[in-house]
Amino acid sequence: MLRTSGRITLTGESVIEDTVVCAYSASIDLDNPEKMSIGQVQKDKEAYKAHRDECRADFAAFEDMALAVQEKHLAERVAPAVG
Repeated sequence: MLRTSGRITLTGESVIEDTVVCAYSASIDLDNPEKMSIGQVQKDKEAYKAHRDECRADFAAFEDMALAVQEKHLAERVAPAVG
């Protein structure tokens, strides 16, 4: 028997002066959109130290975007069928 599942993966990067300083990822389980993981990885530690405020602002914007996608899928899950 085939069992399927769905997942949305979002990615983003803080790029400063052509250098990827941080990478961001979020994963939303479409079977249960309340389950979301989100994180960041510092790709260039020295550049991160020099641009910490920009990276934090980028992560906050990325998190807001991921939460908006999650909210959309939560709303679709509870919305009554029209027809």
